[in-house]
Amino acid sequence: MGRSLQHGETLSFRLDPNDKAELARLASEAHKPVGEVLRDAVQDLLKNARRRAYLNRAKQDAAACAALTRSNSSDESRLMSELDALFTPPHDWRA
Repeated sequence: MGRSLQHGETLSFRLDPNDKAELARLASEAHKPVGEVLRDAVQDLLKNARRRAYLNRAKQDAAACAALTRSNSSDESRLMSELDALFTPPHDWRA
């Protein structure tokens, strides 16, 4: 189902004639105007880029937290040691 753009910007660019023909064919097969297919493709590209950026930030944050837990003087390290002691089964425990 199409989305309505209220105050969208116009973007012009050059496209190889063969690519343009293929794009028109794909849009026709999807029963959509070429503009809608292009908007959907741009939205997918931006969504994926935002997701990659978010995951990269999360990875950096996780690495920073992991580094803190390895520092014996940090609160995080002390907390992790306490949690390990609480959840580590005794040596004679058998599954």
